Amino acid sequence: MEQIGERLSFIKPEFVKKPFEVLCHMMYGGMLAVAVRRMNCVAVNFNRTWKEYVDGFGHGSTEYWLGLEHIYQLTTTKNFKLNIIIFSSNGYCQDYYTFKIGPASTNYELILTGYMPTRHQPPGESYCGDAWNFHADNPPTPFSTIDHDVIGKGCPKLMAAGGWFFAGDSNCTNGNINGPHVNLEIFNLWNTSPFPFSSVTSMFLRLVN
Repeated sequence: MEQIGERLSFIKPEFVKKPFEVLCHMMYGGMLAVAVRRMNCVAVNFNRTWKEYVDGFGHGSTEYWLGLEHIYQLTTTKNFKLNIIIFSSNGYCQDYYTFKIGPASTNYELILTGYMPTRHQPPGESYCGDAWNFHADNPPTPFSTIDHDVIGKGCPKLMAAGGWFFAGDSNCTNGNINGPHVNLEIFNLWNTSPFPFSSVTSMFLRLVN
């Protein structure tokens, strides 16, 4: 992992009693992984229970989810941007947001503001797009899972994953990072249409100075 700039490390935010393990990525000044999806390993099921999404699951060397409580602990103590990296056969793109989530009492509601696209793709290819713009334009969005559907629209079942789903959108979300592997691709919704992620899809937290 260190050869590609990744390392598993233990960190301890200020008010947390025990350190926890997180995947650190050394590019762009250093980032902490929230979610990692890879095609070069055995797929990890992301259609999990509320408790599993709160605690985290998987492993940084394959596919993993850091855990809602850990994400809350991190974003409460420091200011972060969210860096979404989507690797495809045409290159990759990065979408940045200011990012934090609320405590368990709010169902770890998502708070997003500010979108800035950065593209690393051949000329003529489009940006990944602001698939989560509805989060930035509306009140904070709670997290839902298959056994804890906060908004009551059946979105975890429809998306086959846990996520910050928007009750006002019949599609539930335009950015289903946690969607299942389909036909040897991580086939999620991104920017209103299916977007095949043929290599790696990741969500990183990047510290704001």
